[in-house]
Amino acid sequence: MKESHQHCMKAALKEFKKPGKRSFSIPAGDSFTALIDGQPFTATDVRGFHSFGVRIVVGLIDEGGERRYITVAADDYLAAGEYDVTLEGEVTIGYVVENAGGNNEYSAEAGRITMSSAENIEFSGQFNATLVESSPYQEITEACFKVGQTVELS
Repeated sequence: MKESHQHCMKAALKEFKKPGKRSFSIPAGDSFTALIDGQPFTATDVRGFHSFGVRIVVGLIDEGGERRYITVAADDYLAAGEYDVTLEGEVTIGYVVENAGGNNEYSAEAGRITMSSAENIEFSGQFNATLVESSPYQEITEACFKVGQTVELS
């Protein structure tokens, strides 16, 4: 994954771990859904951030002993439109599984995204992606995400 995207993703995931940082439900209209190898992923927490010249949205499912995240990172100069998803491109996608055994990160090596809105006010779109061959997961499909606002990471 592109270095600036990796830095932004790590900073965004840190935000999810801060106690009391967010004690309310997902704002109306915000969402992140997908299929991971055909299994539904419906985020219970969705947040958007920008930093390091990158805009990112993170969807989280917290199942107690395991937290799963899907991240979409895009260079912040990109406007709404269609883009390729690659490991080192302008748009990268990741799937992170965090449990007692640690963090496992799986990047998308190929895919296509349609960003409906790519602004700090709203970041939304749809994508399909194939994860790296070494991943135990093959693909993320029918993914749709939307956050009404992205927040600056410090």
